[in-house]
Amino acid sequence: YAAPVDGSGWSAELAAVEAALCECVRVRSAALDLEAARDFTAKLEQLCDQYAHAACCALEGVEVPAAHHRRLLAWFGGRPALRSERVSAEMLYALSPEVTAQVKLVEHCGPQLAAVLRGELDHTSVLFPGGSLDLLRPVYEGGLLAELYNACVVVAVRAVVAQLERRGGVHALEVGAGTGGTAAGVL
Repeated sequence: YAAPVDGSGWSAELAAVEAALCECVRVRSAALDLEAARDFTAKLEQLCDQYAHAACCALEGVEVPAAHHRRLLAWFGGRPALRSERVSAEMLYALSPEVTAQVKLVEHCGPQLAAVLRGELDHTSVLFPGGSLDLLRPVYEGGLLAELYNACVVVAVRAVVAQLERRGGVHALEVGAGTGGTAAGVL
Protein backbone atom coordinates (compact mmCIF):
# COMPACT_ATOMS: atom_id res chain seq x y z
CA TYR A 1 0.00 0.00 0.00
CA ALA A 2 1.08 3.57 -0.64
CA ALA A 3 0.87 6.43 1.80
CA PRO A 4 -2.41 8.37 1.75
CA VAL A 5 -2.57 10.63 -1.27
CA ASP A 6 -4.68 13.41 0.26
CA GLY A 7 -4.48 12.85 4.01
CA SER A 8 -7.90 11.20 4.00
CA GLY A 9 -6.56 7.79 4.86
CA TRP A 10 -7.01 6.39 1.34
CA SER A 11 -4.06 4.47 0.01
CA ALA A 12 -3.54 2.85 -3.36
CA GLU A 13 -2.96 -0.84 -3.77
CA LEU A 14 0.38 -0.63 -5.50
CA ALA A 15 0.37 -4.33 -6.38
CA ALA A 16 -2.54 -3.73 -8.77
CA VAL A 17 -0.77 -0.76 -10.34
CA GLU A 18 2.47 -2.72 -10.64
CA ALA A 19 0.72 -5.70 -12.25
CA ALA A 20 -0.97 -3.44 -14.81
CA LEU A 21 2.34 -1.72 -15.60
CA CYS A 22 4.23 -5.00 -15.96
CA GLU A 23 1.64 -6.25 -18.44
CA CYS A 24 1.76 -2.99 -20.39
CA VAL A 25 5.56 -3.09 -20.61
CA ARG A 26 5.51 -6.78 -21.58
CA VAL A 27 2.99 -6.24 -24.40
CA ARG A 28 4.52 -2.98 -25.67
CA SER A 29 8.11 -4.28 -25.49
CA ALA A 30 7.20 -7.41 -27.44
CA ALA A 31 6.07 -5.17 -30.29
CA LEU A 32 9.39 -3.28 -30.32
CA ASP A 33 12.63 -4.30 -31.95
CA LEU A 34 14.73 -3.40 -28.92
CA GLU A 35 18.05 -4.13 -30.67
CA ALA A 36 17.15 -1.76 -33.51
CA ALA A 37 15.96 0.85 -30.98
CA ARG A 38 19.30 0.62 -29.11
CA ASP A 39 21.23 0.97 -32.36
CA PHE A 40 19.14 3.95 -33.42
CA THR A 41 19.52 5.60 -30.00
CA ALA A 42 23.31 5.14 -30.05
CA LYS A 43 23.55 6.68 -33.51
CA LEU A 44 21.21 9.55 -32.59
CA GLU A 45 23.40 10.25 -29.56
CA GLN A 46 26.44 10.21 -31.83
CA LEU A 47 24.77 12.79 -34.09
CA CYS A 48 24.07 14.92 -30.99
CA ASP A 49 27.73 14.56 -29.95
CA GLN A 50 28.80 15.73 -33.41
CA TYR A 51 26.69 18.88 -33.04
CA ALA A 52 27.98 19.44 -29.49
CA HIS A 53 31.57 19.04 -30.71
CA ALA A 54 30.95 21.52 -33.53
CA ALA A 55 29.47 24.00 -31.03
CA CYS A 56 32.50 23.60 -28.73
CA CYS A 57 34.84 24.25 -31.66
CA ALA A 58 32.83 27.32 -32.69
CA LEU A 59 33.02 28.66 -29.14
CA GLU A 60 36.77 28.26 -28.59
CA GLY A 61 38.07 31.54 -27.23
CA VAL A 62 34.57 33.04 -27.08
CA GLU A 63 33.07 34.25 -23.81
CA VAL A 64 29.90 32.33 -23.01
CA PRO A 65 27.74 34.79 -21.04
CA ALA A 66 25.34 32.68 -18.96
CA ALA A 67 26.68 30.53 -16.11
CA HIS A 68 24.37 27.62 -16.94
CA HIS A 69 25.58 27.73 -20.54
CA ARG A 70 29.20 27.65 -19.33
CA ARG A 71 28.43 24.55 -17.24
CA LEU A 72 26.78 22.89 -20.24
CA LEU A 73 29.76 23.77 -22.42
CA ALA A 74 32.11 22.28 -19.80
CA TRP A 75 30.03 19.11 -19.80
CA PHE A 76 30.22 18.93 -23.60
CA GLY A 77 33.99 19.34 -23.38
CA GLY A 78 34.18 16.36 -21.03
CA ARG A 79 32.34 14.05 -23.43
CA PRO A 80 34.33 11.22 -25.03
CA ALA A 81 36.12 11.95 -28.27
CA LEU A 82 34.06 11.67 -31.41
CA ARG A 83 34.11 8.33 -33.15
CA SER A 84 35.67 8.34 -36.57
CA GLU A 85 32.44 7.13 -38.17
CA ARG A 86 30.24 10.12 -38.89
CA VAL A 87 26.47 9.83 -38.55
CA SER A 88 24.12 11.85 -40.70
CA ALA A 89 20.43 12.55 -40.37
CA GLU A 90 19.90 10.72 -43.66
CA MET A 91 21.48 7.59 -42.16
CA LEU A 92 19.11 7.79 -39.22
CA TYR A 93 16.05 8.32 -41.41
CA ALA A 94 17.01 5.20 -43.37
CA LEU A 95 17.76 3.20 -40.22
CA SER A 96 14.50 3.94 -38.46
CA PRO A 97 11.91 5.88 -40.47
CA GLU A 98 9.28 5.60 -37.72
CA VAL A 99 11.22 7.91 -35.40
CA THR A 100 11.87 10.82 -37.72
CA ALA A 101 10.62 13.34 -35.14
CA GLN A 102 13.70 12.88 -32.95
CA VAL A 103 16.02 13.26 -35.93
CA LYS A 104 14.20 16.40 -37.10
CA LEU A 105 14.53 17.88 -33.61
CA VAL A 106 18.28 17.21 -33.52
CA GLU A 107 18.69 18.46 -37.10
CA HIS A 108 16.89 21.68 -36.22
CA CYS A 109 18.51 22.37 -32.84
CA GLY A 110 22.04 21.03 -33.35
CA PRO A 111 23.28 23.66 -35.82
CA GLN A 112 21.98 26.44 -33.54
CA LEU A 113 23.63 25.20 -30.33
CA ALA A 114 26.64 27.53 -30.47
CA ALA A 115 24.41 30.58 -31.00
CA VAL A 116 22.26 29.55 -28.02
CA LEU A 117 25.34 29.10 -25.82
CA ARG A 118 26.69 32.50 -26.93
CA GLY A 119 23.37 34.07 -25.94
CA GLU A 120 22.57 35.13 -29.50
CA LEU A 121 19.48 32.92 -29.63
CA ASP A 122 17.03 32.05 -26.90
CA HIS A 123 16.69 28.29 -26.47
CA THR A 124 12.91 28.50 -26.40
CA SER A 125 12.85 30.18 -29.82
CA VAL A 126 14.87 27.24 -31.14
CA LEU A 127 12.67 24.58 -29.52
CA PHE A 128 9.42 26.40 -30.29
CA PRO A 129 9.99 28.22 -33.61
CA GLY A 130 7.48 31.04 -33.90
CA GLY A 131 5.91 29.85 -30.64
CA SER A 132 4.79 26.63 -32.31
CA LEU A 133 4.73 23.18 -30.70
CA ASP A 134 5.05 21.52 -34.11
CA LEU A 135 8.71 20.54 -33.67
CA LEU A 136 8.33 18.96 -30.20
CA ARG A 137 4.80 17.56 -30.28
CA PRO A 138 5.67 14.55 -32.49
CA VAL A 139 8.54 13.62 -30.16
CA TYR A 140 6.30 13.59 -27.09
CA GLU A 141 3.19 12.15 -28.69
CA GLY A 142 4.37 9.82 -31.42
CA GLY A 143 7.96 8.99 -30.63
CA LEU A 144 8.73 5.33 -30.17
CA LEU A 145 9.69 5.63 -26.51
CA ALA A 146 7.15 8.36 -25.82
CA GLU A 147 4.39 6.00 -26.92
CA LEU A 148 5.68 3.33 -24.54
CA TYR A 149 6.02 5.72 -21.60
CA ASN A 150 2.70 7.43 -22.27
CA ALA A 151 0.96 4.07 -22.46
CA CYS A 152 2.50 3.13 -19.10
CA VAL A 153 1.32 6.38 -17.53
CA VAL A 154 -2.22 5.79 -18.86
CA VAL A 155 -2.25 2.23 -17.47
CA ALA A 156 -0.98 3.38 -14.06
CA VAL A 157 -3.50 6.22 -13.84
CA ARG A 158 -6.35 3.92 -14.89
CA ALA A 159 -5.36 1.41 -12.19
CA VAL A 160 -5.35 4.11 -9.51
CA VAL A 161 -8.57 5.70 -10.81
CA ALA A 162 -10.32 2.33 -10.70
CA GLN A 163 -9.47 2.17 -7.00
CA LEU A 164 -10.53 5.76 -6.39
CA GLU A 165 -13.86 5.29 -8.15
CA ARG A 166 -14.70 2.47 -5.78
CA ARG A 167 -14.05 4.87 -2.92
CA GLY A 168 -16.24 7.71 -4.08
CA GLY A 169 -14.99 9.59 -7.10
CA VAL A 170 -12.14 11.21 -8.90
CA HIS A 171 -11.06 14.79 -9.52
CA ALA A 172 -8.14 15.47 -11.83
CA LEU A 173 -5.88 18.49 -12.12
CA GLU A 174 -3.36 18.53 -14.92
CA VAL A 175 -0.17 20.42 -14.20
CA GLY A 176 2.11 20.62 -17.18
CA ALA A 177 4.07 22.92 -19.37
CA GLY A 178 4.77 20.81 -22.40
CA THR A 179 2.93 19.63 -25.45
CA GLY A 180 0.19 17.70 -23.66
CA GLY A 181 1.40 14.44 -25.18
CA THR A 182 1.09 12.47 -21.96
CA ALA A 183 -2.03 14.24 -20.69
CA ALA A 184 -3.89 13.56 -23.95
CA GLY A 185 -3.88 9.84 -23.30
CA VAL A 186 -4.64 10.16 -19.59
CA LEU A 187 -7.52 12.59 -19.87
